[in-house]
Amino acid sequence: MAQSSSGHDNVFVSKEELEYLYASNVNVANFVSVKLSGHGNYHIWKAQMLSLMDKLMIRDIVENRDAWLKSKSEDFVKKYDILLKGWILGSLKEEVLRHIDCSEVNERSIWMTLADEYCFRGYPTGLTCHSINRAGLREQLNTNMMNPLAKPSCCFQQISEL
Repeated sequence: MAQSSSGHDNVFVSKEELEYLYASNVNVANFVSVKLSGHGNYHIWKAQMLSLMDKLMIRDIVENRDAWLKSKSEDFVKKYDILLKGWILGSLKEEVLRHIDCSEVNERSIWMTLADEYCFRGYPTGLTCHSINRAGLREQLNTNMMNPLAKPSCCFQQISEL
């Protein structure tokens, strides 16, 4: 560190360090008020988690990882990975946590596992939040409307985009 003429230390902190410091001090409970307990509250939980990620401009960690990796230094990628993984795991009820492999490589793996498990549970194999397209969603909705015993669609965001 450099000494200033007044004898005080000058502190030089990068923008990346300040952003991480801010993120690591956020009260997650202000954004994520529910713990994921199953299919019934998955979309509320997901919306709250995404709101938190949007606030901190880190949504790409789970949705566009390649772009995220290019935008941060390796050191900060690791720090954010640990931070977000902790937020996700900390926002799960014990019943859900028991079914998650906590040793998964990164938070995106856990995020995808949760989406695959809770978003379209009970729908045909291969139909997940991450693989469905608009035409597929329309077809699935039409099929469900003809079958009164079928579960209603659970991806509200995708339905609103139709």
